[in-house]
Parts: sequence; C-alpha cells; structure tokens
Amino acid sequence: MGSFGENLRRERELRGITLVELSNATRINRKYLVALEDDQFHQLPGGVFNRGFVRAIAGYMKLDEHHWIGEYARAAGEEAEVLARYSPPRPPAPSSISRRVWSLVVLVAVFGAAAYLVHQVRMQRAAEAAARTTTAQTPTIGQPPASAELPPAPAAEAAPSALTSVPTAAAPATTTRTALREQSPAATELRLQIDTLKDAQVTVTVDGQPAFQGRMGPGETRTFRAGREIELSTNNAAAVVLTLNGKTLAPLGNPGETKQVTLTAKDLL
Repeated sequence: MGSFGENLRRERELRGITLVELSNATRINRKYLVALEDDQFHQLPGGVFNRGFVRAIAGYMKLDEHHWIGEYARAAGEEAEVLARYSPPRPPAPSSISRRVWSLVVLVAVFGAAAYLVHQVRMQRAAEAAARTTTAQTPTIGQPPASAELPPAPAAEAAPSALTSVPTAAAPATTTRTALREQSPAATELRLQIDTLKDAQVTVTVDGQPAFQGRMGPGETRTFRAGREIELSTNNAAAVVLTLNGKTLAPLGNPGETKQVTLTAKDLL
C-alpha cells in the first residue's frame, strides 16, 4: 500500500485526469498539487488550507472527501483534534449486534404466533359454517327438500375478527419521524467560519443585513450565523478560507482576485 501522495496520484491517473485539468477545475496552484502527490506537505500553506485542497480534489474526482481528508491528516501528522474528527467510523460492538439479532428473532416469533392463531380461528369458523350449512340442507323424512327456502351460507362469518386486532408498526414509526422533524427547527442554521491567510478586505451580509465590512489580517478568524443565506465578497480570493457548518469549502479563486459568493443550505449537500 503506497503513501498518501502515491494513492492520490494513482486515483487521478486511473481517471485520466492531468494536473493541468485538475488545477483548472479546483483553482489550486499546480505546485500545490505536485506537493500533495509527492508528500511534500511542508510546501503547502498549512492548516485548513491543506484540508480544503484535499476536499476540492476528492470532490472533483468523485472520491469520499471525509476519507481522503482523514488519510491526509494522518499522513501529515495533524493535531489530535483533527485526527479524531476524520477518524474512520468504528464498527458496532458485538454485544449491540447480538441484541439486534435477538430482537429480530423475538419479533419474527411473535408475528409467526399471531399468524398461526389467526389461521386456526379461520379454520375453526369455516368448519362451523360448513356444519351449519350441511345441517340446514338435510331434508326431513316424508317431506320434500325445501332448498329454495334455505338461508344463504354465512360466508361472511368466515373472516375472523382476530385479523383486525393484529397491530401494525407503520403508524408509530411515522408519528415518531414527524415528532423528530418538529423537534429540530435549527436544522437549517448556517454557521460560517472565515479564516484569512493574508490581508483581505471582506464584506459579509447575513440574511440580507450587513454583518461585517473591513480588513482581516493573516491568521484572523471570524464566525457568522444565519437562518437563510450568507453573502460574502473579498478582494483577495486566495487568502480567504471558508468553513460552512464544519465543512471546509474549496478555494474561492486566485491571489488578488475579487470574488463574491452566496451560501445557503444547498451548499451543505
């Protein structure tokens, strides 16, 4: 198994993507792409910028972004907090699997017993109906059979009322899902973190209201919250890194480039 850079280069070459094409699509400088594939992480800007590069590359090549950021974080020796955030999911504990299996077995047994009981009730009622019909159709000695006056066979009684008593699990599940949706009104809240690598003039509008306008220096961080949308403009696109609800977005553009973006809940998908 190769290193992070070797694996990333192999995925790119398998898809027939050149470094020039990848650089144009992601707006990442070609020298940074080469540094990633050569495991020369010290040549990169560092921090959230590097993870943003990996996210943009993985997204363009239709790879699992979370997995590749985790692979980069482990290869680059990132902080423990970052490693924990992008660590592989743990498999479920054997005890929880056993409990789920036994719960399924018990549920199947209960429904099987209920189905057997319903079948027995139906068979018994059908037999009783057949017996009543046979008795009614037997003629008395010395009298002609009065078949025209016989009452109709009580076929409707063959449908057991026990069938209506079998509980269904669909209604409680639907009610539970509806209740969960009603209890999560803040699901669409937008949380934007702005980090700057170099000096940049930044303007932020939150839900149509001005929230910030001014200069942000190297290493400065600001956070904004919105219910519908966040508009941002800057005069140095390459110096600004955006993290929306914990997801680092792709670079906005090149150094010195003026850029304006509008972020909504659709950008979280």
